[in-house]
Amino acid sequence: MANDGGSTGARVGAEQALSMLVRKCDASGNEQTRYAGTVLHQAGPLRVIGAQWDRARRDLGYTVFMPGDRFTEYFYGDQWFNIMRVGSGDENALKGWYCNITHPAIFTAADITYVDLLLDVWVQADGQTLVLDEDEFAAAVLDAPTQVGAHAGLAEVLRWVQHHLGPFAELANGGHAIFAADHRNEG
Repeated sequence: MANDGGSTGARVGAEQALSMLVRKCDASGNEQTRYAGTVLHQAGPLRVIGAQWDRARRDLGYTVFMPGDRFTEYFYGDQWFNIMRVGSGDENALKGWYCNITHPAIFTAADITYVDLLLDVWVQADGQTLVLDEDEFAAAVLDAPTQVGAHAGLAEVLRWVQHHLGPFAELANGGHAIFAADHRNEG
């Protein structure tokens, strides 16, 4: 059985694998996509989900998502972003991290919902960052609190990368996957 979301946290074993539906919505709240993932960890405002890229090859220009790529996805109920570690196939070799700037995630017992605010960050395996879709974000009609939250989320993601915090602790570990019991070490 998965953790109830309390502060002690729990890493979910294979025999206890819990499926979770992830829903991505646009800024108006309309669902854009949904997919199932497996809960890997839950603690307070954090949910870590494992999922696999099951769509066709997708070349983004700075990386290519391939069928079978593994995603370890970090959703926060108290941050304006989510972070998706992208690993290559069975060996899960780090390709990088795709970070969505979002409203804080909303959790229920069965799903995770996040509102995508168009602004994204790609973090290479060596820690170099690329801020994406700034033009789409600038053109979007968003209320002032959402704009402030999105800018704060972007700044926080970049700070986590720079200081190897949360999922980016892997940068300090030579690109080898690690799993910290609690990624709330943003200090």
